[in-house]
Amino acid sequence: EIDEYNCSHFQEINLNSVQHLSIYSKQIINIYLNYFPNVTHLTINHYFQTSDKSIITTLNRMIPLAQLKKLTIESYNFPFEEIIELLRFTPNLYALKLDLLHDQKTNTKLIR
Repeated sequence: EIDEYNCSHFQEINLNSVQHLSIYSKQIINIYLNYFPNVTHLTINHYFQTSDKSIITTLNRMIPLAQLKKLTIESYNFPFEEIIELLRFTPNLYALKLDLLHDQKTNTKLIR
């Protein structure tokens, strides 16, 4: 017989061991989020919609953004404004890799 405590403890151990998280989903529903406390590398493969309209809020519920060291975005339709906003919440980031970014009109004031 499998008891609920052992299952939740096993899941917690598994989530604690994750250091690289890849998001492939195009939509994330906030009530089904898991928290990965030791993630230091995040890869986003698709620009995703969230139920609360804030990617930053959703990501911060999944991982501690402040400890993120590497960020890879492999989505041509990820808005540049969202990338800049995400960078504001990742003070320890030392590696940023942007793949498949489509030439977008960007507001140069955001970069300054």
